[in-house]
Amino acid sequence: TNQLYNDITENKDIFQLAINPQLASVIAAVYNQYEDKLPEKRIDLYEKAIEKMIERLVTSSINEDLQLNAIILWSILQKIAEYLHNIVEGLSENNLREIIRKCLIDYQEESSNNIDDLISRLVDIFKYKVGYLIKHLTID
Repeated sequence: TNQLYNDITENKDIFQLAINPQLASVIAAVYNQYEDKLPEKRIDLYEKAIEKMIERLVTSSINEDLQLNAIILWSILQKIAEYLHNIVEGLSENNLREIIRKCLIDYQEESSNNIDDLISRLVDIFKYKVGYLIKHLTID
């Protein structure tokens, strides 16, 4: 943990991200999963985090159960990363739902009821299966 702290404080870009609780969780997860090293560039950190999340999501049978592919997941996770990059206070469940809704509307041609069900299922997956992204979820 001391080495992670030192790595974060020595890199001003990563340090600025670590102020956000969700991003601090992502930083710690990337650090642990990539041989106790952090990428030097912020964009590389995002890429590694998104790759790992997609890997975890795809292997958790999202393809079969929800009929979503890696492209849709990548789009959702990119939007979440953009949001977290710009908003310091964190990601509320309502904001997460809105991000997912915008991404799904671009890809899905289902009725609103099906999209709402899909959004709820994805929010649960992000909260419980990809826990390190929404570990410090704020309450609306």
